[in-house]
Amino acid sequence: MAYCELDQDIAMFISLKNKWFFLPLLFLFSHCGIELSSKVHKIHPIRGDIVEAVYGLGTVESELTYEPTVSFPLVVEKVFVQEGMAVKRQQALVKFRFASSLLAPFDGVISHLRVQAGEVASSKGPILTLVNLENRYVLVSLEQRDALRVQKDQAAFLSFEENPSQVYKGVVTSIYPRGEEFLARVNVESLPEQVLPGMTMNAGIEIDSKKGVLLLPVEAVRKNQVEIQRKGQKKNIEVATGISDQEMIEIVSGDLELSDWVLIPEN
Repeated sequence: MAYCELDQDIAMFISLKNKWFFLPLLFLFSHCGIELSSKVHKIHPIRGDIVEAVYGLGTVESELTYEPTVSFPLVVEKVFVQEGMAVKRQQALVKFRFASSLLAPFDGVISHLRVQAGEVASSKGPILTLVNLENRYVLVSLEQRDALRVQKDQAAFLSFEENPSQVYKGVVTSIYPRGEEFLARVNVESLPEQVLPGMTMNAGIEIDSKKGVLLLPVEAVRKNQVEIQRKGQKKNIEVATGISDQEMIEIVSGDLELSDWVLIPEN
């Protein structure tokens, strides 16, 4: 069967301006076995490796965070620190009138200071925030359908949107709910010191992987059907699919050969 292709401009010309002139030609094409079809992209199936993953947005967190509060209002007599200041364990942070001084429980950096000398510290919120910048992990927010597939010890890979080629490896250590969120904690092998708590990362968690399997682009499979061209003949074949990485999909079974041309309509 012969095929002829019409580009978008010609198709528009026929449909909008000269449809009465071309209708006899269209009738002739249909009765002579000539089909008017959109352009298609042809590719061969390949054998390769594939990794299926779920994705979410990760936030860098500090392992150690200290946010002290007071039980009742106290007058701040002296403040020894300022925001951005590095402190050592047992270093004095704030001195209260008629009360003991507040000491740092670990080494860290003052990321938020909420009181000044002479003010009254309220019991409604923390006086300051001290974070340790050495021990960090990433907390990944997941959709429910993805959280159902995540397990402890699965491999994770993370990157910053600003530098996607730099990938950091990690491992899932736990998964748990927080309110209506589903969170996976990922310990990362090595994060540069300039990566700070509060920064966000794109995160993928590996669910499954296979090596040396038959692969096709995802868009080539429609309702478990693949259109192929074999020895000049076109036909649709039924296939069973396996895992997918959102771009490629595994073909588990079906009459598909590496020498086949797979036809993918262009959008």
